[in-house]
Amino acid sequence: MKKCWHTEPEQRPTASEVYEIFSEWQNNECILLELSESDKKPQNIRNEEMQINIDSLYKSKFISFNSAYQDSNLYKLDMPDIVD
Repeated sequence: MKKCWHTEPEQRPTASEVYEIFSEWQNNECILLELSESDKKPQNIRNEEMQINIDSLYKSKFISFNSAYQDSNLYKLDMPDIVD
């Protein structure tokens, strides 16, 4: 998950890579069991325990999508149906 927060967008995983990771998790019984168990535990997270990357603060920027982007299919991701 930390890769998704990288300050350099090029270092972040693509949507396809994230989809592949989720697909692997969906088919892994150990991971599904861990996720199920974590849902049962109380979420007592204190603010002091959270790590904050100071360099990442205030670095968000607006991305303008003009008609050139909208007319292309760059923002679309086709995901196949998964059949068990």
